[in-house]
Amino acid sequence: MLLLMICASLHGFSQNTQVSEVARNGMTSYLDYIPQGLEKQHGFNNREEFSRATTGATYQIMAVDENGNISPTQFYYVAVMVDGTCRAMLTVGEVDGKMGIQSVGAPILAEGLDHLEKELHVAGDANRILLNDYVHKCSFAAYQQQGASAERASFFPLPSAKAYLSQVGSNQSSYTLPELVKAVSTPSK
Repeated sequence: MLLLMICASLHGFSQNTQVSEVARNGMTSYLDYIPQGLEKQHGFNNREEFSRATTGATYQIMAVDENGNISPTQFYYVAVMVDGTCRAMLTVGEVDGKMGIQSVGAPILAEGLDHLEKELHVAGDANRILLNDYVHKCSFAAYQQQGASAERASFFPLPSAKAYLSQVGSNQSSYTLPELVKAVSTPSK
């Protein structure tokens, strides 16, 4: 399981440049797809903020299943920043052999990541992983220095994970990979 994550992480990090470029080149036109009046549901106060939006950090999205198996998805989140605050996430991935933006939104996730990055003072060049537990509907973020081993990463629970973990009696501020797998494999009380 750990080897799969390490290999997937190394592959994912090499894709970040391409993913960032796709997001940067397509963000403005993709934001225009947000229906009039639904800006707040997508993380924006109004359409005027679209003109101030820039792309931020890229997160490789990985998944953990109910057995603790971790696998890469073929998707990435790219932060959409307005005035230095992460407001939304672009989902970028390959569909039908072409890399492109798939969706925009996730303002609650964006807010959680923004808060965590500021709290931890994450370096701009850090490698980022977003580990989703789709079974329990919760997410963890990991930040690593370039070239660091993924098996030694610390995973920080986002608000969705904190809510779930409190139900299973776990309230650590960060988890090693084995601790995280054990925590998400624990049945709810």
